[in-house]
Amino acid sequence: MKITWFGHSCFRVDTGASSILIDPFLSGNPTFEASGLKVYDAIKGVTHVALTHGHEDHTGDTLTVCKETRAIVIAVFELAEHLAGLGVSSYSPGNTGGMQRHEDFDLGAKTASLACKKYFQFETIVPCHYGTFPIIDQTADKFVAEMTGQNVVVPKVGASFEV
Repeated sequence: MKITWFGHSCFRVDTGASSILIDPFLSGNPTFEASGLKVYDAIKGVTHVALTHGHEDHTGDTLTVCKETRAIVIAVFELAEHLAGLGVSSYSPGNTGGMQRHEDFDLGAKTASLACKKYFQFETIVPCHYGTFPIIDQTADKFVAEMTGQNVVVPKVGASFEV
């Protein structure tokens, strides 16, 4: 599995058959824009868009991504239905605590807990949600300092790493 961070809470996870873009806030994301990367390059080949919630700094470029790639939106029911009303043609609405199975990945409480057990036993920790707006920390430095002795990976925007 290859993970690429694009700033704020936007990650791309390439699993093999699927390329999932999580919270595609690219346009207007100062961290992403300062990287010199282009939206087209970040979304090329995306098969799914997973949204954690409906704030603009998380839904961001969802409509553009879906128009360009025909990606399936995965979101809570109300958000998925709202985006369908805005033109998203393929979506997978879910409910809190439910399970969604896709080609080579699952999303749901059980798989989330398994991921937490695997990735958050401090084998690898990846900070996010910093460096975009003045109200939030501009670097991951404070987080990294609190995690002394742990394997914290702070990727550069657009850089990928394997887990």
